Amino acid sequence: MRTSFLITSLLIGITALQACAPEPSSVRDDAQKVAKSDTANEPPKQEPEPRPTDPTPVANEPAPPVPEPIEAATPSTVERPKPKEPDVDLAGEERIALSPQGEHFQHAIAGRLRGAKYMEGVCRPVDQWGNWRHFPMKLCRYKTSGQTAEVLMLNPGPRRLTQWIEDACTSFAKNLVRCMHATFNRIMHQSGAQFPVAGIVIEDMDRNGRGNVYAFRNGVTVTIPSIRTATERLLTESEIASSFTDNPIITHAFARPSSTTRAQLISYFKAQSLPLPSNGTFPRRDNSFNELTRELYQQAWNSRQNHIIRAWVYAQRL
Repeated sequence: MRTSFLITSLLIGITALQACAPEPSSVRDDAQKVAKSDTANEPPKQEPEPRPTDPTPVANEPAPPVPEPIEAATPSTVERPKPKEPDVDLAGEERIALSPQGEHFQHAIAGRLRGAKYMEGVCRPVDQWGNWRHFPMKLCRYKTSGQTAEVLMLNPGPRRLTQWIEDACTSFAKNLVRCMHATFNRIMHQSGAQFPVAGIVIEDMDRNGRGNVYAFRNGVTVTIPSIRTATERLLTESEIASSFTDNPIITHAFARPSSTTRAQLISYFKAQSLPLPSNGTFPRRDNSFNELTRELYQQAWNSRQNHIIRAWVYAQRL
């Protein structure tokens, strides 16, 4: 019985050793040959094609050319827009200091001021004409109400106009805000804040679509020999030119930008104990009045005070 047990254990051990032994080399070689033959019968594998969105170029293919800039491809015959010239109305405006109230006001009026300047058609800068020297004026040709005209102007920007209005209202008005708005509205209604140095102003006074013609000199309507005041007749080119060369026969009553009268200016100068100007006060409709408005407006251009506007505000008792 014990002998049988020993024999059985010995046989189990021999069987285990045979299972762990390596395969003979002949068996391995035969297995490799079979594997190779199976592989040979399979179709060759292909590389996947690049997807259209794959940014990596295919090997050995040239990179696509860099596109030409749009400007380089633009035909030379196409005229490019010229850079916009700075508005001469804004010349020196950056140096004008305003109060916080004034800063708010000038921002509020800027858009309306631009929209009111209907005589600014095709313009070019002019820095001198007659007794006007070294001022940033503009000579403009424009069309309105069926008429064509030319006018030379020296127009304030929003900061300069605000400075004049705020000074006048601070000096004479009880209610600053109400006065500033009332004065601005007066200026916009009377002139659109446009100051005609010389030339023709067209206004449709009769509301019939036909413009009335007014010659101007130094911010005041004048009568000249070649043009009847307020005519609706279409002007010739020679008549337009004569508005700059004819000597005025009559100077009318209202001084722009606020349409201030002689009487208002005289009253203001007396009340402020200012030297009464020798020009423009007497007699009525005398041409010296437009010379007075020239002097006052030129003085105001580089000053905080505009006596033409101050005289109108003083007369209103706002």
